[in-house]
Amino acid sequence: MKLSGTPVATKLLGLSLCLMALFVFALAPGALARSGKKELLGNAAGLSRETFSNAMKDGKPLIDSWLKASEAFNSYQFNYQMTVFKTDGTVTDTGNLYFKKKRLLRIEQTGGPKKGSVAVLMADGKVKAHMGGALKFFTATLSPDSNMLLSANGWPMVKSDFVSLAEAVEGYIKGGDYPRMTETQVQIGSRPEKVNVFELYKGGPSGTLFKRALFDPETNLPVEWWDYRDGTLWAHSTWNNFKAAPLSDNVFTIKGDN
Repeated sequence: MKLSGTPVATKLLGLSLCLMALFVFALAPGALARSGKKELLGNAAGLSRETFSNAMKDGKPLIDSWLKASEAFNSYQFNYQMTVFKTDGTVTDTGNLYFKKKRLLRIEQTGGPKKGSVAVLMADGKVKAHMGGALKFFTATLSPDSNMLLSANGWPMVKSDFVSLAEAVEGYIKGGDYPRMTETQVQIGSRPEKVNVFELYKGGPSGTLFKRALFDPETNLPVEWWDYRDGTLWAHSTWNNFKAAPLSDNVFTIKGDN
């Protein structure tokens, strides 16, 4: 059944799809948020601005490597967990993301307020989506720049893939934000692997903390990300179970799309 572009479809999807896009710059363990450890999350498990101040270097090469690594994948998938700290409460979502060149994207929300919602960026550049539960039988066709396709942290669903995210960070750097990274791989908290720590400061070296991320040195992909507004924690992101495996075009279809 299809309600493409109708006011009814718009109303049904308005609240759900704003929570569906990844990120990218916004995922985190809900248990920590609920336990009141927002400050700990914001400091990246105890990291302060000065933690690596004497052992940091230019961080742009790490972002260049991220972009290069991402462009090399024909298709991939991963699980995500998202927490955004809003003034009216904390929103936590979990889900799956699937990507395939060129520009096919599928996001499934598996947990959170809108569990069961699905959005798919099709080959024609349009997005088809439905809510969870009984409303999964009603699909709508949306423009990629629709406000309904913004994540809980305001990031566009159609720019949730790794290439788009890396390009966005490169844009911030070109705009004057200051990137830095650790000289060597470091052990952070309880993570089993050593990681590269990346930080981005708004407007220059003396600016407020804007982004902080942990990168897997083997894949050059981010595994954890903190997002700030005016130096205050806004959101936190994790990506797990990354697989660079072939994906059928059938993955990028949606039930009810006839």
